[in-house]
Amino acid sequence: GETLSQLGERAGVGARTTWALAQACKEVFPVRRMRSGHPIRLRYNEEGRPKEVRYGIDSGRYLAWRIDGEGEYSASIEEHPRAEQVRSAYGEIETSLFQAGGEAGLPDRITMELARIFGWDIDFAHELRKGDWFRVLYKEYYRDGEKVADGPILAAEFVTGGESHQAIRFTDTQGRTDYYHPDGRSVRKAFLRSPMKFTRITSRFSRSRDHPVLKRRRAHKGVDYGAPTGTPIRATGDGRVIHRGWKGGYGRVVMLRHAGRYTTVYAHMSRYGRYREG
Repeated sequence: GETLSQLGERAGVGARTTWALAQACKEVFPVRRMRSGHPIRLRYNEEGRPKEVRYGIDSGRYLAWRIDGEGEYSASIEEHPRAEQVRSAYGEIETSLFQAGGEAGLPDRITMELARIFGWDIDFAHELRKGDWFRVLYKEYYRDGEKVADGPILAAEFVTGGESHQAIRFTDTQGRTDYYHPDGRSVRKAFLRSPMKFTRITSRFSRSRDHPVLKRRRAHKGVDYGAPTGTPIRATGDGRVIHRGWKGGYGRVVMLRHAGRYTTVYAHMSRYGRYREG
């Protein structure tokens, strides 16, 4: 709840020095962005003035002020030196991917990334079976011997139904990073196998099913998913928004056109994201 000047006063820094620090960092990291609970470290020179001040922004970065020979302060955002370790994990499916990931010691973020990488090939709601397995190599970052963050997945394999799916992380000469099969093909395909994380399927695609409202048999040209209100919905592939609005019994609908040939429809939504037609 303190201002920088109040904190400076408590640390024995005069108002003039505090004002100089605030002016030096206003273009880099304004003091209004500072939050309680973040450490500030000061190192003094022989005259008792701070010659270096550090404010911890997060686990990987800090704001540093340094004084030059003329007594002026400059500020910059710098990264903490950190060490990398490559971890490996193996998991076997008993009930779900997240259960297997937890038993394998995988952080939730790595398990989610694993599902994203293989989401083009595997429908994790329908196709996982007991005995399917995965193995993964990923990075962890440490500072002063303490883990501070999980890094990216470097390589992974997922075997489901006896079929092996492999992915390797690669950065090209333009600096673009993605995942590829060992033969060089991108893991990305035209369409994802599933557009959302859901708890159950309430109605499958069918050319003839009993309509719950009309009480007669009609085609159901889609798949209905049960999920909590507000669950994010992903486009199954790159496309252009051609409709965003109410559409009869579908409720809130978004329609996407893909490569000028295909259209996907997302209906029964609770609300829209920040996008418009076009």
